[in-house]
Amino acid sequence: MTWIFFDPNFSGQGLGKQSVEYCLNLLGKDERVEIFIVTTSQLAYKFFEKFDYRIIRIEKNYWGDGLDLYEMEKSKE
Repeated sequence: MTWIFFDPNFSGQGLGKQSVEYCLNLLGKDERVEIFIVTTSQLAYKFFEKFDYRIIRIEKNYWGDGLDLYEMEKSKE
């Protein structure tokens, strides 16, 4: 999963949460999937921590000046 964007007018309506839960549920049914990986930034990593993702790598300025890569993963439950 990389980047989830919604129109700011829809902020706070749970669309991000629903999107992540949908992806995890769909991918979780696939027996080949053992781990979930997310690439995001310092602006959104805390959102993914709510889904039990943990940071495995940070790379400064990866996405551009001042926008760092936060690579995160979670085990399949």
